[in-house]
Amino acid sequence: MTRATREHPDVRQGSSVRGAIDLTLVAGELLGLRGISDSGDSGDSGGDGRLRAGDPGRQAYADTVFDAMVVALSGRIHLDETAETTPEAVLRQIWEDHFVLTPAAAAPG
Repeated sequence: MTRATREHPDVRQGSSVRGAIDLTLVAGELLGLRGISDSGDSGDSGGDGRLRAGDPGRQAYADTVFDAMVVALSGRIHLDETAETTPEAVLRQIWEDHFVLTPAAAAPG
């Protein structure tokens, strides 16, 4: 997800590997404080990473990762001056791409 900040069209400068390290550390601490397993898998997700209605463990995990993204990355990305968005909105779009859209994409073939 940190790499995606460097590829987003509204971002002039994305986060470095230090941002990825911080994201991992912050997410780990938040997950521990909230009592959520590090995979968020409650056994109902089939292991594909896709968010499903009725899987509160996976949703809690994904929400915690977003919170960690805002804390660790919002100050590390610099938006293009012409972009009419916020760092938090960009991070939300990256989060949705990772947790909602990418896992839902059909396999090739």
